[in-house]
Amino acid sequence: MKIFFIIAVALFVFVPFAQKRPSSERSPAQVKKNFTLQEVADWLLEASEDLITLNPRPLPPQTPEGASASATFNFTLDETNSWLTPDAVLKPEYVQSLFAFDTQAFIQSQKTETFLNAKTLYYRKFKYDFKHKLYELSYPILSDWGGLNHPPLINLTKDDLAWITSYSTEKVTSLRDEVSFQRKIDQLSQSELSLGNKFSPFFDKAVVDELLAIIKKTQKTLWISALLYSCDPHTEAITLALEDKAKQGVDVRLMVDRTMQLLQENNCTKRLRKSGLKVVLVPGMVLKKSAFHVKLWMRDFKEGLFLGANIIDIQTLATGFNHLFHDSGVRVEGPLISDMARHFLDFWSIYEKENSEDQKLRKKIENLIAIQRIQNLRGESLYENWSPQDYKQRGLCRVVTQERHSQRDRVSLTLLEYLKTAKKRIWFSSVRRDFHETHEHPEIGYNELLLTALAKAKNEQVQVEMIFNASSNPTSISKIKNSGLPPAEKKRLVDKLLSHMMMKSTDKALRDGATFFEKAHQEAPLFRAWSYFTYSHIKNLMIDDDFVITGSYNPMDERSTNDAEIALLCQDEELNFLYSFQHAKDLVNALPYPFASQIK
Repeated sequence: MKIFFIIAVALFVFVPFAQKRPSSERSPAQVKKNFTLQEVADWLLEASEDLITLNPRPLPPQTPEGASASATFNFTLDETNSWLTPDAVLKPEYVQSLFAFDTQAFIQSQKTETFLNAKTLYYRKFKYDFKHKLYELSYPILSDWGGLNHPPLINLTKDDLAWITSYSTEKVTSLRDEVSFQRKIDQLSQSELSLGNKFSPFFDKAVVDELLAIIKKTQKTLWISALLYSCDPHTEAITLALEDKAKQGVDVRLMVDRTMQLLQENNCTKRLRKSGLKVVLVPGMVLKKSAFHVKLWMRDFKEGLFLGANIIDIQTLATGFNHLFHDSGVRVEGPLISDMARHFLDFWSIYEKENSEDQKLRKKIENLIAIQRIQNLRGESLYENWSPQDYKQRGLCRVVTQERHSQRDRVSLTLLEYLKTAKKRIWFSSVRRDFHETHEHPEIGYNELLLTALAKAKNEQVQVEMIFNASSNPTSISKIKNSGLPPAEKKRLVDKLLSHMMMKSTDKALRDGATFFEKAHQEAPLFRAWSYFTYSHIKNLMIDDDFVITGSYNPMDERSTNDAEIALLCQDEELNFLYSFQHAKDLVNALPYPFASQIK
């Protein structure tokens, strides 16, 4: 039973990305191991043919704790991995800012028009080192570049879309505006559209401020659902705020996956219950063979958060560039909050007997929904009255859930119908992909979602840009010497076993996926897969210029057709652009998924 437990958990725990290795083909200094910053700069300038230069205005040098650090340090050449690492522990963002990259010259050097096309052409020239999970490039790179042939590009603006990718502002009409389509989705998803919802997306460690803000504003009701909640030093402010609200008599409820929660240290569940929180441990990975992966926060039936993040330090400290979990979330207001509350109470009633207070709350939710119908803010009877502009610009949303006790793949089936409507582009990011043999595609597991996206690229010239993690090395983030993280503590046996299982699973996904994507790219050059330079935990999908799906659900991942999930599906041009712009920035700092012919 213990072995089964460890294997089951390993299939679901996401471990971040670690060490990388540039090519062993080096010029001046294989005989040398230590270099000054200027020596590294001279080396990179020559080897990159003037594409990489010293940045005259780097960030101020800082240690992980934020204190000022000495600007005098050397780089050490690791001959095993053939990469350059500072001999001082510095913030990754500072190290990444030391050098500048001439993007326009790089595009011209590859004789193409966009940065993503140039990067695709560039990386296809090199072998991929399967053991170290990175390409053998023609010049040295810094460890904090994560396998990129350039320093990560951080300060990008919306104007940069012109050179990043062939992003078009030309609007297209869609089936998603048709009443018959939306009514079909109603039946399939067991949901309905609501109008006038408002959004505020956020990324990485901004989640802490968002969580603290929603806790502070709570007056009577705060309902939370998560894969796990860790009581660690970097979530302490959140925990104290929750405890304070519970002591004030606020109805604070927390649902988490039992398996994941029991793996947390410091007896977090006991502490939260002692403080007055109502905590439910949902039978999860071991007993149900799937995760309770619903991630939402709802306060006072007025405001909510859809999250990709778990409440744990590797997410609450992330910047998107410091080797932690790159992630996103969105704060929402409007009629869809009633849907969030209703779904939460539905989940809650599965694992806790519904009492008289819950019945009153359920009636309150239904009354709110009835009022919204009177206000013409929701319901299929209104679909014919909503104009094409309503469908694109006024926060038209639905909330879809799936549960392991009933329909396991409702979100996936709903998303499939939306994918079929794509006319211009499908952009998405998912934690990972698993590949298994089938008859039609022996190199991929049957996934109608991914095959539909491929068919769109092949037959209708729809641009598909996807980000997965399988080409990233899933070892401990704290093993990177200059990662800006605390030194790695002694690993428990269970941690070592989990890392081993994750590596084995990732190796298979990488090899099988490389075969699939090479064949797919030959059929459809517009169908491309990438890996973010560090570990991406983002779960967003954008179709054309008006559709977004976000939440806990991982697009295109078979595991997400088995877990309990929640997804926010919205038609809104502004929200689509905000997520698309972030996806474009992530693509800039991503590596092309290797082809089978490149792997050695």
